[in-house]
Amino acid sequence: MLVVLFIVGASFLVGCAEAVSPQEMSLNYGATTSEMVVTWAVVEGNVSAQVVEFGKFEKLLTGSVAAAGSKYVVKDYTSPYLYRATITGLEEGNKEYYYRVGSADGGYSDTISFKSHPGVGPEGVTMHVLGDLGNTQNSVSTLQEMQADEASLEGLSAGFVLVGEIGR
Repeated sequence: MLVVLFIVGASFLVGCAEAVSPQEMSLNYGATTSEMVVTWAVVEGNVSAQVVEFGKFEKLLTGSVAAAGSKYVVKDYTSPYLYRATITGLEEGNKEYYYRVGSADGGYSDTISFKSHPGVGPEGVTMHVLGDLGNTQNSVSTLQEMQADEASLEGLSAGFVLVGEIGR
């Protein structure tokens, strides 16, 4: 089974300092151009009500969406709790939004940003595609170069498409 994950914006994998804080955050477009799906992991023991808080201003996150979470067990491995929430009502056209995930009990991630869907049918949309990024210093420099390229674009961006996994 091939899974294609659309990762958008300048920051797409954020680890948090505390082990109980949200980790391994990722974004992908939803079913419509006005949706963004946010996923993240939380280690066992921190399973209070998880939410995504979001807004158009970094210091003023006016929206909140409850997340659904679950974990799975395969033989001797038990996953962390994996959460998913869909932000709706976003304005298309590469509009910048800010968000953080977590809970009041367990803590929140840093507040980071993403750009909304560029819209259906626009000309000149750029998309970055990568696969099997690995987990080396070269991986970090590759991501930094891609983020710099993304930030310098004058036209619309569809963000990053990751085919594979991000190592940690």
